[in-house]
Amino acid sequence: NRPYSKGHFSGWMTLGLDSPENFYYHQVYLDCVRMVEALTRQPEVDSARIGLFGKSQGGGLAIVTSALVNKFTGAVEGLNSSVKAVAAAIPFLCDFPGAYQLHNDGPMQELVNYFRLFDPEHKEEDRIFKVLSYFDALNLAPWVTSNTLVSIGMRDTACPPATIYAMYSQLKGDKELAVYPEYGHETVDQFIDKQIYHLASELLG
Repeated sequence: NRPYSKGHFSGWMTLGLDSPENFYYHQVYLDCVRMVEALTRQPEVDSARIGLFGKSQGGGLAIVTSALVNKFTGAVEGLNSSVKAVAAAIPFLCDFPGAYQLHNDGPMQELVNYFRLFDPEHKEEDRIFKVLSYFDALNLAPWVTSNTLVSIGMRDTACPPATIYAMYSQLKGDKELAVYPEYGHETVDQFIDKQIYHLASELLG
């Protein structure tokens, strides 16, 4: 219900594109960091053994949250935890320019429709992609020091494989990539098993 200063097309990708401070995902990313902060304040939680997992947008948010928490823990008042493990299935929010060029469906279509409605000549394209760059998991990936498991569906038209490869290449912690040639933007049962094993081995020892 947050008010925005400028029009958008249906969906979240174009809410608040007038500035990084107003962009929708600015609030989402802050909420994710606050979630980890709140979790680690619980007496039964070991702040050194935090794991994040998700699929699509959830996968992208797991990567971004790991990046922000591990980068700023100890430097921001109240943030004293770290993310040890991440499992990101077919993550969204990676390489926005590449995703815009390569997608055939999914949330990036909102940006196409935004240009059609508000900027058909793309006069503000550079400014818009500069705003998006602040929220691109590709740019935040070098801050990820967690042990990270990532999956790619080679037939994925919503989160194109090249965008996930680009993000994965920038991860700095231990990492593993699971590639599924015959899958698109969908759940792979085998990867769910890999996620469980990955998180259990990292967080439970």
